[in-house]
Amino acid sequence: MATDPFLSIKDNFPSVNLSPSETKAIECFKIIEKDIIYSDAGNLLLVNGIKSAVFQSILTLFARGINPLAKEILGEYKDLTNDILSAFQSIQPDSESNWIEECIAFGDKKAFHWEWKHYGSKELF
Repeated sequence: MATDPFLSIKDNFPSVNLSPSETKAIECFKIIEKDIIYSDAGNLLLVNGIKSAVFQSILTLFARGINPLAKEILGEYKDLTNDILSAFQSIQPDSESNWIEECIAFGDKKAFHWEWKHYGSKELF
């Protein structure tokens, strides 16, 4: 059985004391992940890419002062998941690739886009 790298940090590193914001990010991830459908749950590279992108987007949103569970943001995670799946099917990366790093960067980029889309763009009109 493969080890899930997204298990609680406390489970993997008992001596680590999480900050309140880190604990909150993990709790948000658990809530959001319940609604994510992994079309190929057996493909750990794909699943971990999706998880990495979602978690990074949560961290970026928190850093920008945005609630990752805001109603206007919640629907964006499905699109993020579909974008990652589509890219995975097109690229078909292998475990030696930088797939996870690219997913993290994509999650970060999407969080900035969501901020603009839902909050910043309204200032233009």
